[in-house]
Amino acid sequence: MIITAVFRFKRSETFTQFGWSFLHFASRREFASNALDRLCYILDRSSRRGSVASAANKITHSNKISSLERVSRRLAEEYHYLPVLGKLASEEENSRGDVLRLLSKDLATSHDQILGVARKYTDDASDAGPSNRREVLAKKLLDVCTPQYQRLFDKILSDNTRLGLSFFLELRQDLLLFMKIQHDEEMRSQLKQLNESLRSLLSTWFSPETLTIRRLTFEATSAAIIEKIAKKEAVHPMKSLDDLRVRLGKDKRVYCAFHPLLSDEPLIFVHVALRPFQPSSMGDVLNTLDIKLPTVAAFYSISATQPGLGGVALGEVLIKKATELIKSELPSISTFITLSPIPKFRSWLLEKLTHSIEQNVFSDSSILSEKDLKILMSLFGYDCSKEAVICFKKHIADPWALMSSYSDALEPVLMRLAARYLLVEKHRKRPLDAVGRFHIQNGAEVYRLNYIADTSRKGLHNSLGLMVNYRYNPSTLVTNREQYALDFTIPKNEQVEKYL
Repeated sequence: MIITAVFRFKRSETFTQFGWSFLHFASRREFASNALDRLCYILDRSSRRGSVASAANKITHSNKISSLERVSRRLAEEYHYLPVLGKLASEEENSRGDVLRLLSKDLATSHDQILGVARKYTDDASDAGPSNRREVLAKKLLDVCTPQYQRLFDKILSDNTRLGLSFFLELRQDLLLFMKIQHDEEMRSQLKQLNESLRSLLSTWFSPETLTIRRLTFEATSAAIIEKIAKKEAVHPMKSLDDLRVRLGKDKRVYCAFHPLLSDEPLIFVHVALRPFQPSSMGDVLNTLDIKLPTVAAFYSISATQPGLGGVALGEVLIKKATELIKSELPSISTFITLSPIPKFRSWLLEKLTHSIEQNVFSDSSILSEKDLKILMSLFGYDCSKEAVICFKKHIADPWALMSSYSDALEPVLMRLAARYLLVEKHRKRPLDAVGRFHIQNGAEVYRLNYIADTSRKGLHNSLGLMVNYRYNPSTLVTNREQYALDFTIPKNEQVEKYL
């Protein structure tokens, strides 16, 4: 009835910009309220809290407009109890997936609305209309460019509670998983927009100023936090409590980032070994040493605990703060390096060798040089390059047997291939290796390759035992970062460059 009156009012000569604004906000509010009602319906039907929560929040009238504040609080409180993604018996059941679809589609921006308001604004500007009309249109344009789900999020943010923060972490974790299983391009595009909004929101909430970096110790840190650290270690998994004791020993440090609202939840942590030399193997960092005056701090593992914070730059903050704490505690330390894995090196090498075999290309455009081919032919006893490469590939498929039988002979070949992988292989101009990307964009240089550095099952499977040192040189950090941001230049030491 109100909308009809507005349309009649619009036809009259006395129709002013008030009519345009009211019509826009009324229709937008009605659309959003319908979506909020459906969101409440999902929570009513799917919440594991059952009849208590449902009865208290049931929508009894179909024309009732849900309170934005009430719906936002319900969403933050009850989302955790919805059936977990991937555990549902049927796609038709209400779930977290339904919430993600509704947020990304029904409460997102409308391109048609944006274009419509933008045309009105440009038309009005070209006609030299009243300035107050353009101001109203500008506000309207800002409104239609803001997703409706942002208003929900803002309400949750305004409460500044642990519950709200936990909700956003869980929601984005589900979103990242949900995006991977979506095949509809339109839905994927809508989900990407929602993901970018959540990533931006979390980047603000987890800004460097809000984080606290603490050293963890057996004596001062709660058992619950230490247990979480042990379980979440992703780079070099711990086998026992003794492993954990070693990594928290006097010759080592563990630093962790916390948020004030999640003071008992480690967000990201880094392991550091204090040494009088630059370590070149896992044995060098894990062995317990009695060191009176360490000169090197070696970062050998960094792990995030919250999948929902993927893409939020916490690692850079942690390493920077940890470096400052180490300098303050131990002025004798002047060198900061990493001992890093090369996680995808072996899979990359297998892929490249397969391509060479299929294309029957073993020189020039191949990743193997003439010198490499001669070594392989001599090592495996073949006069033909193709047969030698096929044999090499078969042995790489069984890295434990390969490295136990041919490790010395293969060192020059694998070191050159690893240098190529780290310095030459790119994706969209950036290093192909994800660990390398992280350290290089933070200003580190590719400092040294290490052969037979990680002989664990995981180390051999991922990188044939090779590891790499990245060096954080305070005098070149800023220059390296700026140059990489400008043209993706990879800072490298001659110890690595010599293999190319």
